[in-house]
Amino acid sequence: MRGGSVDVKLGLQILLYSYCRTFHIDPHEAKDIPIKTIMDYMLIHGEVEKMKSQEQKKEMDRLKKG
Repeated sequence: MRGGSVDVKLGLQILLYSYCRTFHIDPHEAKDIPIKTIMDYMLIHGEVEKMKSQEQKKEMDRLKKG
């Protein structure tokens, strides 16, 4: 959805859905979590995933070089 606009309500629902899927949280429980907290945790998760991906790439490059 990069570059396009998403309805704010739909965007919040997508964020909540992604948060719940990522952290295995019941949506009915998560709906009371402040949006700032959800956004912070999703940002942290994204950075961790990026770091993991970079480490995997380094390891693959190391294995290819023998």
